[in-house]
Amino acid sequence: MQDLLELAFDAPDVARHKALAILEQAEDSRSRSFAHQALGIVHREAGDVDAALACLWAGVREASASADVERTSDVRATLGGTLVLAGQTGPGLDQLEQAVRQASGTVEATARMRMAFALNFLGRSADARSAMLTALAAIDAVTDPIWYARTLNNLAWVELRLGLVDVAESRLETAEKVFRSEGAVLEVLDVLANRGDIAEARGDYPAALGWYAAAGAAAMETVGRPRPELAEVWAAAYLAVGLVPEAVALLEEVLAHPMAAGRQVDLRLALATALLTAGEAAAALQQARTVQQALGQQGRDWGRLRADLVAVRAREALRDHQGLAAAADEVARALHERRAEEAALALLLAGRLGEQEKRLARWGDAASYRAHPNGLVRASAWTACVLAREQDGRRSGLLRAASAGLDAIDEHRRLMGSSELRALATTHGRELTEIALRHAAHDPRTLLRWSERTRATALAQPPATSDAATIPASLAALRDNGRRLA
Repeated sequence: MQDLLELAFDAPDVARHKALAILEQAEDSRSRSFAHQALGIVHREAGDVDAALACLWAGVREASASADVERTSDVRATLGGTLVLAGQTGPGLDQLEQAVRQASGTVEATARMRMAFALNFLGRSADARSAMLTALAAIDAVTDPIWYARTLNNLAWVELRLGLVDVAESRLETAEKVFRSEGAVLEVLDVLANRGDIAEARGDYPAALGWYAAAGAAAMETVGRPRPELAEVWAAAYLAVGLVPEAVALLEEVLAHPMAAGRQVDLRLALATALLTAGEAAAALQQARTVQQALGQQGRDWGRLRADLVAVRAREALRDHQGLAAAADEVARALHERRAEEAALALLLAGRLGEQEKRLARWGDAASYRAHPNGLVRASAWTACVLAREQDGRRSGLLRAASAGLDAIDEHRRLMGSSELRALATTHGRELTEIALRHAAHDPRTLLRWSERTRATALAQPPATSDAATIPASLAALRDNGRRLA
């Protein structure tokens, strides 16, 4: 019967037929609980959450009638995770806690893993990692390799959100080997997407887009539809390199398919961000306001903060300034407390909208992200540093700060394999070069150097003053071959 649950993930059509056959022929409650659980998973993965919940509630009733505590806990854990995805956060966590409390052994470990997945979905990553590590210690890699690999995969996802990139990558490599050796095709899709997340965390967007495209193609081949959780991160990578129409089109395509309420809210938030980037501020604000209320009702504070930031940015673009400075400051402080990747941008915006004293304080907070591993985050931090020094009348160090910000953008561009993508990334540096040119005019040599630096940024070409030794020989050879082919 356990094989039936594996089929629900890896071969949904086969699982559906087998589960229906079991329901017609089974004479005991325990067997019927397996069938209802498998059908629930199939419906959930297909996006029909109402049908999934109906099946899973039936599975809990059948398992309870069989007086099998472990069986009841396993179905209850699946039900709890599905309720959280459906936006019913409180009832979902209650079911998960009950499942963990009543189970033992491997069933307890798998219930903890589902609990951790739900906690991470709700933005409680530190709690999720603690629960996942407990689950991993309890699952035997030899007797249950699939669940062991699933736990590794989900743990890597949690650790990535906590900034433990190298640890996460190592866990993903192990999980992928197990899934491939066990023939778990659908599980491999999650690993491919997570490897894209690893590449994006390091700022390597070409590699990230490659992993996401591979996962997307495999999903269409395996399950015949796009996966919502993949679309969200894939669209974010598109936005990071300036491919805005591609991001909007991807999100709108996926949103046309049925899915769980929690997933739909996440994608609508991503669409709001993409529309804002595309210059459609009114549409972005409408989407952001729709998801703000839903995220608040679901108790997902982390997602609500992101929606608040999009709403603030959209209002700023629409010049709706009534009460905007206070709203921007509140969002920026909350993101900064979490050291979120969006914090530098939020603090930069709060500084622009705030009054003199608060403006400098917020820009000072944004400048604390100067060592962030993501080049574009560092660029926002250095921009805040430059604005603070200009506002305060301190020309000393201003040009060095502007140069560091543009260096971060150059690093971001060099990771991209396409000249078009490198050129799109230069839009982040316009403000830095404009400020630097204003302050470079006092000295002919400085003005000449910054004029060249501005030209290099505008044309997306390496500046004449750059150190060619920083470009790896293999990358230089690849660019030469590209020129020959062109």
